[in-house]
Amino acid sequence: MTETAPTVPALCVYADADGTSHLIDVDLPAMTRLVDADGKSRFLGVHGATMLGFITGTPGEYKDWHPAAMAGLSLCLAGEWEIEAGSGQRRLLTTGSILLMLDTHGQGHRSRGLGATASTVIGVGIDEDTRVAWSTLVDQAVAARN
Repeated sequence: MTETAPTVPALCVYADADGTSHLIDVDLPAMTRLVDADGKSRFLGVHGATMLGFITGTPGEYKDWHPAAMAGLSLCLAGEWEIEAGSGQRRLLTTGSILLMLDTHGQGHRSRGLGATASTVIGVGIDEDTRVAWSTLVDQAVAARN
């Protein structure tokens, strides 16, 4: 029996060749934890990050259309927000949601906070090797959908 590698579900916003952004569900590879004989943990399948920061937003109107400044992840820590792609697709992101941002060219996306309280998101920039690897996963998901 073949064991399936663990994955983590995420929503991805990506731009097609014309620059129109779209949303698609993808499964990102999860790390594997190994415990050495001395009891210390180490991890396989770690991906490179280039930066991180926290973002807070209050509920309200959509922000202006914009492409992602860099490929990365937005991890919703608290609250709710909605993302809209240039294709017209919209999705709600709640606590625990992961957004993979690959729409670094074209029209981009827009978002707005929802609910009664501010949302808190951590943004993590990903390195080029990770962007390439995860873009391949998105290409496969798009091909499977079509």
